[in-house]
Amino acid sequence: MAQQSKEDIILTESFEGGLKHSLYSNFRKWTEAFLELIDNAVSNRIPGKQISIVILTSSKMMEIINKGGYGMDIKELQEFLQWGKIKPRRDYDLGAYSQGGKSAMGYLGRAMKVRASPNGKKQMYTMEDSELHDYKLKSFRVTTLDAPSLDGLVDIEVTGLSRKINGEELEILVANIYRPLILNGSINVTHNGKKIKADDFPLDTTFNIQKFDFTTPQMIALGGGQIGTPKRIHGWIYC
Repeated sequence: MAQQSKEDIILTESFEGGLKHSLYSNFRKWTEAFLELIDNAVSNRIPGKQISIVILTSSKMMEIINKGGYGMDIKELQEFLQWGKIKPRRDYDLGAYSQGGKSAMGYLGRAMKVRASPNGKKQMYTMEDSELHDYKLKSFRVTTLDAPSLDGLVDIEVTGLSRKINGEELEILVANIYRPLILNGSINVTHNGKKIKADDFPLDTTFNIQKFDFTTPQMIALGGGQIGTPKRIHGWIYC
């Protein structure tokens, strides 16, 4: 009979930087990675205040700048670097875990640069990673600068793109997914200087609502006798 160990054996979980490669591989197409990044920009908005989102793309880079939201302070930048950390959610947040944006950048390109300033403070922080595919855990030097305004700012730039970005598809995605926010003025989005507009579908004004309300007649079987009982049917249709 095996003898029970007199000492407890403790095994501890650990995180290796190589897991980044696995997270980068979660994306199947550039559109999924792009939506991770722009979701973060949209979620940074302040209720009741329009946020401006500028998207810049070329064959070599993608940059997403949101201005007029909460921005990010140094504490939030530190949390940004904590892979898998669960962040507090606002009611309208589109993401929950602090890994999607960083993974998206690693999927899209080779290097990234972040500029951020918190709303209400004229202080800007910048940091960069020149080799996203060096998977070891890293430390980053943050440079502090004067911000040009008190508006919150987050500027994410990915360079050395390894995925081809389709500008037309990007604009259609933004217009379709964020249509309600574009139409109500919560966000203003441009791509390479072109404003992205969303189609309005005012069903209530272009369609008429027709109500109906009737009772089915009594059915008489051949040879006499009733079949079933009259029923009231009512409702409405668009036409």
